[in-house]
Amino acid sequence: MNNRLSNIFYTNHFAFTKIFQTLPRRLIFYDKMKLLAIHLTPFTSYASAQGVNVNQVLEKRGLSRVFDKPDNFITIEDFHHILNTIKSSLKNKKLGIRAGTFCKLSSLGVVHHISLVCITMREALYYLKDFIDKTLPIMTLDIKQANDSTQIELNLENRNASVKEMLLECYLTIIAREIQLMSIQPFTIEIYLPSDNLTPYSNRYILEFPIIELKSTLKNYQEFHFDYLIPHYLNLINSIKDEKKLESRVKSTLLQMATPELPSLKEVADIFCTTPRTLQRALSDEGVTFREILNEVKKQISSLLLKHEPYLIKDISHILGYSETAAFVRAFYSWYGLTPSKYIQTEIS
Repeated sequence: MNNRLSNIFYTNHFAFTKIFQTLPRRLIFYDKMKLLAIHLTPFTSYASAQGVNVNQVLEKRGLSRVFDKPDNFITIEDFHHILNTIKSSLKNKKLGIRAGTFCKLSSLGVVHHISLVCITMREALYYLKDFIDKTLPIMTLDIKQANDSTQIELNLENRNASVKEMLLECYLTIIAREIQLMSIQPFTIEIYLPSDNLTPYSNRYILEFPIIELKSTLKNYQEFHFDYLIPHYLNLINSIKDEKKLESRVKSTLLQMATPELPSLKEVADIFCTTPRTLQRALSDEGVTFREILNEVKKQISSLLLKHEPYLIKDISHILGYSETAAFVRAFYSWYGLTPSKYIQTEIS
């Protein structure tokens, strides 16, 4: 992955964080004819993982440096053009959902910051609504209460049906995930899309969850030290050089989809619009397996986090998806020939 594109990934998290930090204290300048450029990043990030030359797409539109600053705005015309170009390049019927599913790493940054400034889910949702109102004025987010459920409805002032569908599906996916990430207790969120024949809401984009969750306190992510972890995940993405090679694209996808746990083979295969078996065969043609790629990513992450004092071995074990600390210790020994404790002593000395 080249430096230009890595900046897009890098900016995606920190742009949201910086803007969220300013929202409570000042009114962000916005124009109903312009949108915050970072709203493109779920699509540019996903398209890049699928092999689209995003740099070239941006350069042709004169937007090669649009992600350099977190508060850069672009015209609605440019916004639509980039989305349509990506859509035509990928020809993916579920592009919005897949783009929203792909960008989990940036959601962690947003969720973490919201959890630091909000106490309840109700506050968090109105905080999120304020952000969309000020930075994506073509979209409306309405929060409604009906009987024993809370509904969030998204709509878009847009005559372009394909852009409307992909953008609303993407943001419903992202918001549903962020609500789940912020909640202490797991609960079911129903997403209703016009493309779903079973939806009771005709031509409406809605997610619905129990009303009681609005009063619940937000999950505390302090133990994960995201201010350290997310930049290092992004630096690992930056170190992946060959975008055309499937192995590299799978590795960057694993990191982008971290929550901070890494995704499964099935989740990654779906992002690549294929089946786990087909993805495994394609990787086999490059002489590598999904498990080998996954273990290499875990090896790199474990080494990075062990060097950061606040992380305990049990915390790293949890982040890497091991059910028991002992299983992580065994895996680590197979990678480095040392236990995590011995490795730390070696690094310090």
